[in-house]
Amino acid sequence: MRLSSYLLSAAAAVGIAALASSPAAAAGINFTWTPGAVGLAGSPITGADNFNVTDYATITVNQGTGAFSETGALNVTKFLSGGSTILSPGLGDPGGYSLFYVFSGTGNQGGPIPTTLGSTTTGSYDTLNYVLYGSTTPNPVFNLDGSNNAAGLIALATGSLVPGPGNTVSLTLTNGGLAPHADIEVTLNPCLAANTGFNNACTGNESAFFTSPTASVLQFGDFGATGTVVTTSGNQVFINGGGGNITELLAPVPEPVTMSVFGAGLVGAVALRRRKAKKA
Repeated sequence: MRLSSYLLSAAAAVGIAALASSPAAAAGINFTWTPGAVGLAGSPITGADNFNVTDYATITVNQGTGAFSETGALNVTKFLSGGSTILSPGLGDPGGYSLFYVFSGTGNQGGPIPTTLGSTTTGSYDTLNYVLYGSTTPNPVFNLDGSNNAAGLIALATGSLVPGPGNTVSLTLTNGGLAPHADIEVTLNPCLAANTGFNNACTGNESAFFTSPTASVLQFGDFGATGTVVTTSGNQVFINGGGGNITELLAPVPEPVTMSVFGAGLVGAVALRRRKAKKA
């Protein structure tokens, strides 16, 4: 899952940005997630192969070296099959539940925050870690650092960056403002009692949430955005309500379940694409 301001920004901005498929977008595989299996008040999500997220993040850039750190959250807002909405009663409904990622990452974007119209910096993530949570608060309020007011938290999965050529970030100054973009791939590790995960978040076995597929899958995200959801102050970039899309793909048997998520600022085109096979 792509997580970070760039990550967080990654999702197509809910109510702010329009999602668009990339020519490189790959067809997803159907998955079934079952909130009720872990005590969340919602019906099973079946027949979906991708989903939208809304993104909140803070990116702090070293203006001398281009190194950055990022923290944020991605709130799952809608499940889809291709471009068609899949009903998911309980998600965001009164008395229902929410799903969201909290993440942190570091990397180098190749230079300072652009100040010249049309200029771009490019780089990649060095680290990225997240926790996927379920909550009994159906509509949490998120801060730009990923903190929130969600209650009844259940850690469902954790993950970390999978290094590779598809792991990229960029920041461009356009007429519409700063336009972040990111491609991130991370592992997806369902919480088990024997695996505490990132920040020791997992406290029990919540693997029943991920009903199918049970084989390894890949999730990739390609995100970008501009507009008022992306603001700056000094050496920081803030994404407040960016958006993105994440698609689940079947992975080679030897590889772990992975999730590519969150891109950068998010309001613009969003698409998922299959990562090129790594050389041995």
